[in-house]
Amino acid sequence: MRVKLKRITAYVLFGGMALVSGMVISLYLGPTQTLPVADHREVSNIPLVDRPLADLGGRTRYLREWQGKNLLVNFWATWCAPCREEIPLLQSTWDRYRDRGIEVIGVAFDEENPVKAFRDELKIRYELLLAFDDPFSLLSLSGNEVGGLPHSVLLDVNGNVLASHTGILTEVLLEELIRTHFFR
Repeated sequence: MRVKLKRITAYVLFGGMALVSGMVISLYLGPTQTLPVADHREVSNIPLVDRPLADLGGRTRYLREWQGKNLLVNFWATWCAPCREEIPLLQSTWDRYRDRGIEVIGVAFDEENPVKAFRDELKIRYELLLAFDDPFSLLSLSGNEVGGLPHSVLLDVNGNVLASHTGILTEVLLEELIRTHFFR
């Protein structure tokens, strides 16, 4: 019993030291990926369509680039199980409606390499962008005050928020949102 207790104590101590060491190393080394820096304007007053994002090549992009199209913008993360679950629905929506003036854009709360791997694994063909300037303020601007993921927002051709939904989308709900807001 005493030997077993010593072994458990050793495992707990080793695990604790490993955890603390990892935290210290990550604090000193910082993130492994550097994302583009937004211009130096005050970001809290910038509309959603003018907030800087990054594409998977590291270029700064803005949702206003899709002005003239209706947008379904989905905020997600690779570590979010419900986000992963709704991606096939988002892909089929893009396949179905892209020729009718609706674009699907995924805005990931992740770094570039995990998102690229995820894109390749799930064969995502719609545009994926990365949030890098206070990503949770993007959620707030789109009507999500709680900061939950996944979160989807419909924007009209002028970039105005038409509808906002926090939580996983179902096919029935998404079709209703599209019919109600884009094909009145």
